[in-house]
Amino acid sequence: MKAIGDGMNHFGLKTDLQRGVVFILLTTVIFGVLMLAERPHWAGPWLIASMFTFAVWRLNRQQSNRQ
Repeated sequence: MKAIGDGMNHFGLKTDLQRGVVFILLTTVIFGVLMLAERPHWAGPWLIASMFTFAVWRLNRQQSNRQ
């Protein structure tokens, strides 16, 4: 995940809040595109996988902030 975080700095996203907002917006846009493309059987798993990824990322950030 550190490599992804370093790559996000390349786009000018310096805070966790900015990264989180961009992740949520991209996830929502992709979910919407899948729904518009009439692929609800892909959109559901996409949304679940994205929420899981976001939760793991946030838990990892909380643990590294405690140390």
